[in-house]
Amino acid sequence: MKPEELLWANVLVRNLLDASGLTYPNYDEADWKLINNANAWIRSSNFIVICEYIGIEPSFLKTIYHEKIKDKKIKGTTDQIYKSFLTQITRLRTTDTHIFNV
Repeated sequence: MKPEELLWANVLVRNLLDASGLTYPNYDEADWKLINNANAWIRSSNFIVICEYIGIEPSFLKTIYHEKIKDKKIKGTTDQIYKSFLTQITRLRTTDTHIFNV
């Protein structure tokens, strides 16, 4: 991945984790606002643009998010989940995402 694509992949992962309530290290009394903003961003056209920029199908990424992160099926610390999800995104970027049936 190019550096700017890796940056956007990190933006995607951070927002997906924030949307699911895994907001560390940003945890404070305004956590609910962060979660709401992140959820709104996932539903925005900006999310789609960034996914397309780094070569990932937005609907596929949303499916992974809902099945693994939002439903809390991934176990571990926020840092471990972050690294795992970022690794999945970078691997998807290097493969043909159209081979997956979502």
